[in-house]
Amino acid sequence: MKIITEEMRYRKRLCEYAIKNGVTKAARRYHTNRKFVYRQLEKYDGTVRSLALKSRKPHNHPNTHTEEEINLIKKVKNYLILSSIFLPFIVYNKSNKQYILYNYSTPPPPKFVKNIC
Repeated sequence: MKIITEEMRYRKRLCEYAIKNGVTKAARRYHTNRKFVYRQLEKYDGTVRSLALKSRKPHNHPNTHTEEEINLIKKVKNYLILSSIFLPFIVYNKSNKQYILYNYSTPPPPKFVKNIC
């Protein structure tokens, strides 16, 4: 954190008071619990920067794709775009009251298109 925030100054004052007068008195004076004071004292090394909040961002995600899978997805996507393969579509014609199925090779008309995949 580049900026020294008011919260960091508050924590510094809390730590200094706790070192001088004890954890219980500091917790009472600053309207917090002793566990919080102990946690701040653990982090405190005499500088305000040591009391900055740390990132909570996870280092990894269990469901992420591997590089191999991402490359395969990109290849399939490019193949589908370049080869102009169309998914099967069903089109409802209101005048005839019937459904028409269009296959992979012919594109459906723009009206009343519903994707079935």
